[in-house]
Amino acid sequence: MSKLAQLKKSRGANLKKLQEKLEQANQGGAPRDERIWKPKFNSEKGKGTAIVRFLTPKDGDPFVELKTYSFNGPGGNFWGNARQTIGEDDPVQIAAINGFKKAKAEGDERLKEECKKFIPRSQFYANVLVIKDEENPENEGKVKIFQFGKQIYSFIEKAIEPEFDDVDPMDPFCYWGGANFRIRMVGREIPDQRTGKKIMVPNYEQSGFDSQSELFDGDEDAIDEIFQQTFDLSEFVAPEKFKSFDEVADLFKKAVGKPYNWLSTEGVEEHIQEKVKEQEMDEQQAPNPMDDEPEEKEEPVMDTSDSDDEDPLAKFRRLAGK
Repeated sequence: MSKLAQLKKSRGANLKKLQEKLEQANQGGAPRDERIWKPKFNSEKGKGTAIVRFLTPKDGDPFVELKTYSFNGPGGNFWGNARQTIGEDDPVQIAAINGFKKAKAEGDERLKEECKKFIPRSQFYANVLVIKDEENPENEGKVKIFQFGKQIYSFIEKAIEPEFDDVDPMDPFCYWGGANFRIRMVGREIPDQRTGKKIMVPNYEQSGFDSQSELFDGDEDAIDEIFQQTFDLSEFVAPEKFKSFDEVADLFKKAVGKPYNWLSTEGVEEHIQEKVKEQEMDEQQAPNPMDDEPEEKEEPVMDTSDSDDEDPLAKFRRLAGK
């Protein structure tokens, strides 16, 4: 079979490959992870709903937190995983801490605003059983990795450690003592951090847990089937996902235009001490209003000698005054 004939025979497969390549390009070149699930927000309706059940995986922790950076600088964009996620020294974190210290010491609001962009954003990952997906019902009944932010995480946090004493703590990841979680999204306009234009984003504050219940009414076989489908989440925070300290430092310098330690901890501490000393010196040297009046200065005496070396203008003024 000629190459042209092979090409003709495989034209359907080629189209599928092109579609996959185009999808990857639209997502920055990385293939989409089919395991990851997010509830879809209907921007036209300005709302969205879904119901999930958080699951304990057969391996690893119930959830993991990944801190990431994304900001613009004079030299370009900076993005990547924050090394503080894995408890390692992080150049961006050092720059932020030193910057905030100096801004506080000097009352420098401009520096404070500049350093705010160095604060990382948290993303959380957890296994869930999708019970209801209003926009994509094909996900219902499947185990997925739910990627969510701090607003959703706060509900988990409050369930584990309630704010009030009259509320019993709950393990949201328990198959027998957990509860379904209702995701309610309501549109809210906020300024885009990059462009400043108003954009519509989902707000989750009306979400919440239902009453505690056993998953599948405690059916062990059904629970085990779901349990076996859960994913180990440690891959999202594996050490190899993070650049070395020096790599991050170099990228930071290229984007921001100055090294991460342009405000060293030692320098900030010295600066604070100097400010304290200056203030003490100013207080000690401040004039006392009860002190004697300052001495009067003597008026300069004009030389009236008629010498040839006398300045012509001064001589004219002297003669004119006679």
